[in-house]
Amino acid sequence: MLDLPRSRLILKDEFHGNKQWVSLIRQQSKGLPLVFIDSYQLASKYWFYSGIPALSMNSPYARRNSFNFWPLEDSLMGRQVYVVGPKRNPFLDEKIDLPGWEAKRGKKIDHYFSFSRVRIDGGKEVLSPAGYLPLFQQPGFEKIMIDAFVFKEDTLVAIFPTGLLLKDFRQTRTPFGSTILPSSLPRGAYQLRYSIGSCIPGTPTVNSAGVPLNIE
Repeated sequence: MLDLPRSRLILKDEFHGNKQWVSLIRQQSKGLPLVFIDSYQLASKYWFYSGIPALSMNSPYARRNSFNFWPLEDSLMGRQVYVVGPKRNPFLDEKIDLPGWEAKRGKKIDHYFSFSRVRIDGGKEVLSPAGYLPLFQQPGFEKIMIDAFVFKEDTLVAIFPTGLLLKDFRQTRTPFGSTILPSSLPRGAYQLRYSIGSCIPGTPTVNSAGVPLNIE
C-alpha cells in the first residue's frame, strides 16, 4: 500500500514506479500506440496510466491471454506503433531502462501487422475473424505460413512449417488438415504451439493453446 523503496533483489517490481516508467516510454514513443512483446502486465499498466491503447503481442514463448481475443489488434493494423520487447531481440534497436523492470528495447514500426486473433483449435480448425480475411489476400501477407513450435517442457527443440498459408484462409472456419512432423524428433512427450508471422522478424504470434504430442 505504501510506496516504499523497492529491494534491489527484486528484478521485476509490479507495484512501484509505474507512473515513472509509463511517462518514460510515452516520451520515447512520442505518444504512439504501444505493442509489448510477451507482457500483458506492461501493456495493461501502460494503457491504464497513459490512456493510450497498448497491446500484448504474445509469441510462442508465452501463453495466449485476453489480448488474443479483444479487438484491439484490429485497430492497429497498418498503423504506426512503437514496439517494446526483450533486449535480446536484435530487431529492436532503442534501449529502454524501466525502473523496477528488466531492461527492454524498442522500435517504431510504420506499418504494423500481426494475426494473434486467429485461433488454431487443437490443430484441427483455423478460426479467423471475418475482418481479417481480406488482409490474407493482400500482397505481402499471402505468403505468411503457419509454423509449429515444438517444446520439450519449456525448451524449444524444433520449428517446422505446416504448409498452410494465410491465403488459404477464405472463410472464418478453415479445416487445418494434417501436420507432418520432423523425423528427427526422438521419443518423448512434447507440446506444439502453432504460430503465424508478424511484422517483427523472428517474432510470430502464438495462435493455439499447447497441443500435447507424444512420440513413441
